[in-house]
Amino acid sequence: MRQPFPGPGLAVRCLGELTKEKLDILRKADFIFRDEMAKAKLDRKAQQFFAVMTNVKSVGVRNGARTFGYVIAIRAISTSQFVKAGIVELPFKFVTMVAEKIATKVKGVNRVVWDITPKPPAGMRPKARRHARARSSRWQARRMRRRLPGAFRLQ
Repeated sequence: MRQPFPGPGLAVRCLGELTKEKLDILRKADFIFRDEMAKAKLDRKAQQFFAVMTNVKSVGVRNGARTFGYVIAIRAISTSQFVKAGIVELPFKFVTMVAEKIATKVKGVNRVVWDITPKPPAGMRPKARRHARARSSRWQARRMRRRLPGAFRLQ
């Protein structure tokens, strides 16, 4: 099944500042999760399944040395209308296998968590709120026009 959000795709699921490093890490983790879902034929149970770059870092150990890497969240949901969504019950052995594979094969990742929050209260996927900084000058001008009394309105 084709995922319904190919447009912004990774950018929406990369929380915090967008960097090439974070997008590359997310792309690799997402590929592993999607590939393993398809191999296990669990992709037929879910309408959406994806990895999320959480913008949280944790301490880990790799090759006997302490590392500081990102936390990746994996999520699989089932829905019919995308107004409400339930969690796809993935086998625990599958989840641990995917988590271990992502944590060992994707450089820069120390931890993988499984997001099991239904919608509502959670949304389909975590979204980075980038619009707060990126508001246009046109938006700001409209906002100012609403605040000014009639005689001082800008045309």
